[in-house]
Amino acid sequence: MPPLAEAARLANPLKPAKEDLVRGKDLFDIFCVPCHGETGRGYGPVGKKFVPVPADLRAGSPVMGLSDGQLFVVVSSGLGTMPAFRADLSPGERWQLVSFLRTLK
Repeated sequence: MPPLAEAARLANPLKPAKEDLVRGKDLFDIFCVPCHGETGRGYGPVGKKFVPVPADLRAGSPVMGLSDGQLFVVVSSGLGTMPAFRADLSPGERWQLVSFLRTLK
């Protein structure tokens, strides 16, 4: 995976259709909610035990200022205490997850 600076040039190949967002939400519920919580704020049942708590994934947060490509790399390779999901999710599923993340308010 490219470093975050290079990843900024990666474009999401999906034009998020409803089925992509539904699948992205399913993946979010499985892989992200335990740490980031249902709203993406970072206060999931596991995440609230971390210091610092996991990143806020809602619109307007610093993490959501990353490009889609950068988010894809973070989901793929992990960052800090966040694990990598490259072995668990196909590239298409990781892009679906990135698309869903863009819907969090």
